[in-house]
Amino acid sequence: MCRLKCVKESLKDISEYDTVYIMSPIYWGTYAPELETVLKDLDFTGKTVRVISTHEGSGLGSMISDVKRICKGALVDENGLAIKGSKAKQSEAAIKSWL
Repeated sequence: MCRLKCVKESLKDISEYDTVYIMSPIYWGTYAPELETVLKDLDFTGKTVRVISTHEGSGLGSMISDVKRICKGALVDENGLAIKGSKAKQSEAAIKSWL
């Protein structure tokens, strides 16, 4: 089952998911600060977390290590996907390959 939740919606429970994808543009070297508000109180025990971001030159920055810090108990995939923002419209093949 796949559902999109926006930051404006509070997530209360992710127990039905095995894998959680965290997507964000890179802001000052990491994910958008609003994500921390959404993620900090969730139980990631036993979940796989994968990250994907857009950037304009910094790649994933410290997003992987920051996600590890906030998503306690998760297995965070070290192979995140960083897409240059100006290339986002042409990234469908890269995303499919990464998935």
